[in-house]
Parts: sequence; C-alpha cells; structure tokens
Amino acid sequence: MQLSPKRCAAHRSRAHAINATRYTHAPMRPLLAMVVCARALMRSSTRMSLTTAPQTFERTKEAIPDGVCCVYKPPGWTSSNVVSKIRGTLERAIRKKGEKRTKVKVGHGGTLDPNARGCLVIGVGTGCRMMQSYLKGGKAYVAVGKLGEATDTLDSEGNVTSTQPYDDSTLQRMEALLPQFTGEILQIPPMYSALHKDGKRLYELARQGVEVEREARQVSVQRLRLVDDRGVGAHEAPLSLPFFGLDVECSGGTYIRTLIDDLAREAGSCGHMVELERTRQGPFALEHCLSEEAWGDFDAVCAHVEASRAIVEDG
Repeated sequence: MQLSPKRCAAHRSRAHAINATRYTHAPMRPLLAMVVCARALMRSSTRMSLTTAPQTFERTKEAIPDGVCCVYKPPGWTSSNVVSKIRGTLERAIRKKGEKRTKVKVGHGGTLDPNARGCLVIGVGTGCRMMQSYLKGGKAYVAVGKLGEATDTLDSEGNVTSTQPYDDSTLQRMEALLPQFTGEILQIPPMYSALHKDGKRLYELARQGVEVEREARQVSVQRLRLVDDRGVGAHEAPLSLPFFGLDVECSGGTYIRTLIDDLAREAGSCGHMVELERTRQGPFALEHCLSEEAWGDFDAVCAHVEASRAIVEDG
C-alpha cells in the first residue's frame, strides 16, 4: 500500500487528535513522521491517517505503554503474524538494552482472514485484558462479491463448486432481500473458519475433505447495503456485474462471506467474496490505524499505543 503524506491530516476532535503538547522534548524525524502516518482505504479510496506527535521511549519494559491500539492489516498477513511482528519489535528493543525481563504481552481483538485488510485491534500489556470485548464488539466492513460462481471457501481462495446465471434482476432481488438479513439473524459458520469442533479447527477438517454439521449462531446485522461506489483493493469503484459491493455493520462473529453466499443463493444465483476490508472495530476507524511500515519502529508503536488512549476513552 502506498503511503501518501499529502493525505495525512490531523484530526479535529479529541478522539482523532494526538495532544501535540504532550510530547515536546524530542524533535520529529522526517522519516518517522511519514512512517507513523497510518494508511487506510477510505470510501473514495483516499488514504487518511492518524498522526502522532514525536516521543522517544526508554528501552525498558516499564516504559512500554499498556493499552489498546489499532493497526491496518494488509492482505498476506495473518492476524497472529501481526501480533508476532509487534511483539518482536518491542522485545528486541528492550533486549538490546540488556533488560532481563523481555517478554511483552501482545494480543489481537478479532481475527481477520489472511487475504482481508483493514482495522485490527491490538492489545499491549494489560490492554490484552480488553481483547475479549473487542472480539464480541461491533465491526464494520466493505466487501466486494462476485456473482455466478460459488466456491468451497466462500471466497476467491477456494475452488469453484458451482456456477449459476445472473443479470441485473439478480441484484434487484438481492436488494429486496436485504431486510431479511438485517437485525438478529441466524448464520451457519463456514467450514473454512477458525471455529473449533471436537478440539479441531473447522478449516483443518475442511482441508482433509471432512465436512461436519455446524450449529447456526445468532448474530446481529445493524446495517446492510448494496453499493457500487465502494471498491476494495484491486476492485475499484464503480463496480459492475459480476461484481457488487456490500456495506455492513454487524456484531462480532458475523461472517461476511456467508452473508454474500446466502444473499446470492436466495436471489436465485450464487456468489462468493473476492475482497474484504474491515473499516471499523469498536471505537477505531481506518484513520486510527498504524501502517505496516511503522510496526518495526519501537518508538512509533509505543507512541501509537499511548496516543490511542484518547480514542478508547471517548469510545
């Protein structure tokens, strides 16, 4: 993802701004100023960022702020890999200073599929205690689906299992079906998911060719809209058939892949998800995310955790 310094703008509200007077004792290095700008795709594919004021942290475990922040996970990273990267950045820095206690607790608040992108909440230190609430909490997504092809994984990573015709009327039927998928609904999780069944991950069973019965789970969908002006990744707006956009606000545990599959089938065709971006998780939005380039910078990570406290408090 390209970082555009021109798009980096200071937020006007307390939740979006970093107190510039908080850190006045260290000059901002030009490279760090660019690095700590979080990149994120916005509705118009414009990237905005949360900028942080400069600060240099002592390379000690005690100096690492406890708290919660948000990073922008690009495609190709697993959520666990992101956690490992940030933990490694913090632990290596204090290890180099001769610290004996170098283990730093880092966790995430809700898995994003490897090929998905967007907001991933990270807990550091005692902030990890809050991760369960983020797992269950509200999230927002923009997804791109493709009509006419169903896959075994319900996304573009899987094998095509069936094809069905589609036309403009398919989208019209999907539009009419949206109220049925809004509110409190029951959803059957996909086989290719991280849920457990008899001690094994469902995706592990699926890769062995085993399909097991899954109980429907209740989830909440607060907003569900078909859109053609919200592209993600390689699929830029405006979208046209066979592609369509889906704007979703939902509870934790909702599978957007399943929503797309169910909608397409109910409309008389089939489909799968080709792109997914999480645009909000709890109080964090895209503009609050720390970009991948900054994950290896000890000071940038610590400053971001420190700065994100205002967002958590206001959220």
